[in-house]
Amino acid sequence: MAARNGSGCATGASGPAPGTLRGLMVGLVVMIPSVGTTGVDPVAETIRRQLEAAGVPATIRIGEDVVHASVALPGFYELRGFAPAWSEGGRFKPRARRLLHAVREVAAQGLRPTDYHLEALTLRMEAVSPDRQELAETDLLLTDAFMILAAHIVSG
Repeated sequence: MAARNGSGCATGASGPAPGTLRGLMVGLVVMIPSVGTTGVDPVAETIRRQLEAAGVPATIRIGEDVVHASVALPGFYELRGFAPAWSEGGRFKPRARRLLHAVREVAAQGLRPTDYHLEALTLRMEAVSPDRQELAETDLLLTDAFMILAAHIVSG
């Protein structure tokens, strides 16, 4: 039977696969500096406005989902000039789909995929032509899923 950590998430008896943590951490480091310098991206502006509206400490809800890394998200996006981490040109980047796949697979490590916005991300990423609000909200959910998943893997 899986144990539960302090946040109520199940953790596997043997812990995460060694490559999983390394891949997630490298992904975060790689995402931070990838900021473009060409004009104002409407998705970036939407992300900035949403984070500013969240207040201090940040409280962010997207649909029925609560963003748990609300305190870390503003700093992450500020370092990026509020540029989206998971989409570009109105389309999701391959790394967004890889993260969604990883979220689907976390049950094998004793974690619950639903803790990482699985349903909302699946629905949003299947949208044929997401608008900038949908892209911004999905970006926030993906970043939250990434940060929380990484924290759960690190803390066991």
